[in-house]
Amino acid sequence: MSVISIPTFGEILAVSASRGQNSEAPHLWRDAVGLWPMQEGGGGTVFDVSGRGENGTLAGVPDWTVTANGHALDFDGTNDYVALDNPGDILDGRHISVSGWIYGDTWSNSYPRVLDRIYNGQFAFYIVASDNEMTWALCTASGNVDYVRNGTASISTGVWNHCVWSYDGITMRMYINGTLRDASSVGIGGGLDASSAAICIGDRSAHDRKFDGRITNLGLWCRGLVASEIQQLHAEPWAMYTPRAKIFGAATAPSGDVSGTSNGVFSVTGAITGAGAITGGSDGVFSVTGNIAASGVLTGGSDGVFSVTGNITGAGAVAGGSDGAFSVTGGISGVSGLAGGSDGVFSVTGAITGSGSLGGGSDGVFTVTGVIVGAGSVAGSSDGVFSVTGAIGDGEVDPITGSVVCAFSVTGAIIGSSGEKYSLYLSGQVAGDIYISGGSAGDIYSSGLAAGAVKSR
Repeated sequence: MSVISIPTFGEILAVSASRGQNSEAPHLWRDAVGLWPMQEGGGGTVFDVSGRGENGTLAGVPDWTVTANGHALDFDGTNDYVALDNPGDILDGRHISVSGWIYGDTWSNSYPRVLDRIYNGQFAFYIVASDNEMTWALCTASGNVDYVRNGTASISTGVWNHCVWSYDGITMRMYINGTLRDASSVGIGGGLDASSAAICIGDRSAHDRKFDGRITNLGLWCRGLVASEIQQLHAEPWAMYTPRAKIFGAATAPSGDVSGTSNGVFSVTGAITGAGAITGGSDGVFSVTGNIAASGVLTGGSDGVFSVTGNITGAGAVAGGSDGAFSVTGGISGVSGLAGGSDGVFSVTGAITGSGSLGGGSDGVFTVTGVIVGAGSVAGSSDGVFSVTGAIGDGEVDPITGSVVCAFSVTGAIIGSSGEKYSLYLSGQVAGDIYISGGSAGDIYSSGLAAGAVKSR
């Protein structure tokens, strides 16, 4: 099971919210009955992300384990299994496919199950321990039962194997690690038999077919997957759960609002001009290499990264996303307001000119490497760090408010419109030291208590 990257469970849930349409492989979500990626990594529930809510309850209880291929459930072969909700009649009269990654410790138990809904009732996927053969059985509405086995080679223990079983209404096929191993159309045809039985992972409902090993990334469909889909599931096992990048070409000038995909990547190489509101996706990455001009409000995504390499000019308010990083490498001018995200990092490398109020996010870091000119009020973040490397002033600057319970540091002069040092107004209690370099700081006003010292350096 070789993968480049494994999405987090949060990313998987975000893709699930779009029913896979925002994933790298949306076609693999079609006709999904249950999808259990098993990347939650803990707890007593295996969540179905297909949208049908076929969640499973751990019994026994199998251990959550971490492998080079992500999280998996480790079944002890004695009393571990997962009891899934009854999917109702969605499979009755339909076709079927199952895909899963398995790692066997031993096949010594009798006919250990991977996924089961009673082998002579609807379907079962298991190993024949006597010859180490992966096997599946299904029952059609005609009452006929057929079996397909590995056929050409035994399935090894001690390694990951990707197994897919597919039935298109005519032929049962078994793929192991992307290769077709066996096929049969003897005695079957049409849709699956009706069943009201529950489904088990790692056992069957009679609880006498225990699986000993690990299982992850399991999926069930009410259609027959085709060869290209099966091979993609093997070669790119996490593609269907990976957020799709939203990428624009150079010199892009979109009209209307521009939004980053939740848990995804929004990337623009070139300028954005004349756009509406621009918003970074939640838990995602919003990246612009180029200038943003004459646009509306810019907001970094919650828990995400908002990054602009270039200038922001003539925009509306600019706000860093909550718990995320907001970074601008370049100047900001002519914006109505600038605010760092709560618990995040707000960083500007360059000048801020002609802007409205500037505010550092609560519990975050607000840092400007460059001058702030002609701004409105400048406020440091509560419980965070407010740092300006450069001068503040050369124009009317409203009162500057230091961060509460944090250090407020300005490396450079604070200059009023007359060229004199500007007075520093502090509201609330300040627990950290206040540093003003460049000589006298002017008058210091505080409406609260200053626990630290006011110093020149």
